[in-house]
Amino acid sequence: MTEHDIISSRQNDQIKLIAKLRQKKFRDETGLFIIEGKKILDEAIKSQAIIEKVFLSDHLKGSELMMRYVEANYQVFWVKKAIFEGLSAMKNPEGVLALVKRCRIDLKKAKRYIILEDVQDPNNVGTIIRTADAAGFDTVIATLRTVDFYNEKVIRGSMGSIFHLNLRTTEDCLSLVDSLRHEQVKIIGTALDGIDIFKEASSVDTFAIILGNESRGMSDALKKECDLLYQIPIFGQAESLNVSVAAGIVMYQLVK
Repeated sequence: MTEHDIISSRQNDQIKLIAKLRQKKFRDETGLFIIEGKKILDEAIKSQAIIEKVFLSDHLKGSELMMRYVEANYQVFWVKKAIFEGLSAMKNPEGVLALVKRCRIDLKKAKRYIILEDVQDPNNVGTIIRTADAAGFDTVIATLRTVDFYNEKVIRGSMGSIFHLNLRTTEDCLSLVDSLRHEQVKIIGTALDGIDIFKEASSVDTFAIILGNESRGMSDALKKECDLLYQIPIFGQAESLNVSVAAGIVMYQLVK
């Protein structure tokens, strides 16, 4: 297919490939994931991610902004606007979609970790990744019951930060914590019976913050493994904070 051909059928193999990549199992098998929108694609390019294919809505043909993807020698597919809109996960599609190869960032020595224990809302996970990037963290590790890092809502919520951090999953969180402790990483959790983080936050250089499930919080087993437990005081009537908001407070309080 040349750059002048336009995909006009939902039965096209490339369209079927995109549909399959909505499934985590197929993303795991292929090592590919979907990104959508100009900003995230530009962030992927700037971060030197491996862009396998770029799909552009045909109504953008002739646009200088879009032609740069063609001129950069990416494998570009033009898609009929109506077909593209059916593919898009966005309410107002920008007409830009790409398939990207997963790539593990090579970190010689990670210093600041976030560990997600069964965090299931993709918007929360995307926001946590974005905040971790802004706060200078280098690694985010998730349990298998945490929503997939390459879920499209997670990617959009991260605003491109998935390309800046080392993202890993673990089958055994307790073993992970044990191995981090052997590397002199301080393990920090949050709990209602913890120390007030605004009064007693320790100055630590290399540490991992554990964030628990939205409704249950951290498991008792992991809580027992923490070197420090902090609580964020509630001054009003709310019962608790959203996990991504709590994550941001803890991250910045510990790195300030």
